[in-house]
Amino acid sequence: MFGTENLGEQAFNKFAALALSSQLEAYDRLDVKVKTAPDKLASGEVESLDIAGEGLVIETDLKVQVLNIGMKTISIDPLKALTGNIELTQPTEGTAYLVLTETDLNRAINSPELRAKIDVLDTYLATEKVKLTVPQKKCQFREDGTVAVEAVVELQPSGETKEVAFTATPKIASGGRSVVLENIQYESGKELSEDITQGFLDKAEKMLNLRNFEKQGLALRINRLAVEADCIKISAAADITEFPTL
Repeated sequence: MFGTENLGEQAFNKFAALALSSQLEAYDRLDVKVKTAPDKLASGEVESLDIAGEGLVIETDLKVQVLNIGMKTISIDPLKALTGNIELTQPTEGTAYLVLTETDLNRAINSPELRAKIDVLDTYLATEKVKLTVPQKKCQFREDGTVAVEAVVELQPSGETKEVAFTATPKIASGGRSVVLENIQYESGKELSEDITQGFLDKAEKMLNLRNFEKQGLALRINRLAVEADCIKISAAADITEFPTL
């Protein structure tokens, strides 16, 4: 196809990196590596595309320390590629690897902007007309694979506050779209009732849903997670239906 022979890997890498960076508020490093050949690109075929990012600010107060995505056998519109737009002609599957640090998670769960967006901090308990808010919270990742949580829970309309502290084990939720906390172990004197605990855990699962770390056209399904000191590492399958455009 006329023109595509001159659209080599270097130019394609540049187009892809520009398109991806336009979807981020900031980043420390963003590398894109495309493997293709002029004859294959002319027919709309890209052999592989690998994205490696560090310090990616997806939106205000939502940062991922590491995000790597790999895709193989990608079908694109070659004419639109000539103008710098990478349009997938069919969905593709890939793999993703994320690292979220303890500092970045605490910034996210305390963010007023994210609270307004996904409503993760307020819930009404199922058994009574009581609203639960969590104005203060802190998480700590531990080497033994658990996470320690400290929070202040406020009940409305009474205004009663409770200090809560517990450890839990993060597990992959059914379907792989989120992380749930299991094996709750409260510190003495900082326990919550069963219904308040369930409300707290329901909202924690919503906060840890991978859709909060995705962009349009990308869906992740966790197949492995590992908690280490200061960070959580997630390996996932990636379903890609749309590539960012400039």
